[in-house]
Amino acid sequence: MVELDARLHAMLLPYEARDASMRVGRQLLTAAADLHTEANLQEAMTRLPYAHHPIVFGLIARAFGLDAHTAASVYAFQAVRGQISAAQRLTRLGQVEAQRLLHRLKPAIEAAAQNATRRSLDDAAPFMPLLDVAAMAHERSPVRLFVS
Repeated sequence: MVELDARLHAMLLPYEARDASMRVGRQLLTAAADLHTEANLQEAMTRLPYAHHPIVFGLIARAFGLDAHTAASVYAFQAVRGQISAAQRLTRLGQVEAQRLLHRLKPAIEAAAQNATRRSLDDAAPFMPLLDVAAMAHERSPVRLFVS
């Protein structure tokens, strides 16, 4: 888990992506450890060097007994839901259409979760140079739509 946290840190090239992942991960871990002391998450707070959100999410899912497929499905669903929420704030996408879109994407989310659970950690090798460059340019943009 510690090695995976460090590996993810190295993979997230844009500063804002790394920083946001760590802030959200630490907040999630702190809240989960505080609310669910029986899950023994306090130790993880000191062991994880960065506490990136996906790593913390997986740790909490395991602590609560979720199988890998369920955890991957939930993580993927909330990630897509977050993107749709951002689209609602930036465009004229209404609540009903957002829900329809999320519902239509459920099969793709499920397929992605199934694919993820069949992969090994060695398969994790992101390659999104255009997105990384755009994110790095966004860090210095005088006009920004979102903080991260």
